[in-house]
Amino acid sequence: MVTVYSAPNTRAIRVIWVLEEIGAKAEIKSMPYPPRKHAPDYFAINPTGMVPLLIDGEVRLRESMAICDYLATKHGSPLVVPPNDPERPQFLQWLWYGESTLMTPLSRLNIVRQVERQFERKGGARGRRHHRWRARPCCRAAQDA
Repeated sequence: MVTVYSAPNTRAIRVIWVLEEIGAKAEIKSMPYPPRKHAPDYFAINPTGMVPLLIDGEVRLRESMAICDYLATKHGSPLVVPPNDPERPQFLQWLWYGESTLMTPLSRLNIVRQVERQFERKGGARGRRHHRWRARPCCRAAQDA
């Protein structure tokens, strides 16, 4: 049986989502986050100490997108374009565009929004500084995205 090591608020959620979409079964082992700090025994299973990790017999994968592609291909899912399909190159282009080009700015925008919420909750002097910060052109562009 496939085993997936996961932790809350990590990219392991992608793997669990794909498992649900393709109807595949797997044993999900939830780890404390970050496992390299809170579960030192995990290093014996995964030397990087990170999640996700998929174990399927001799196959061990640590990158969430590689795991998703592996599972969808293994189960013949329509979530991936087959290797011999002429549309495969475009599929790969958009798949990796999302991961490599969009993920960084979206992650940073998420951090900015979390900081904004913290400032709004605290109010006071920080709230006033926050409004000056929001007035900067680079910050307005990030908010409009």
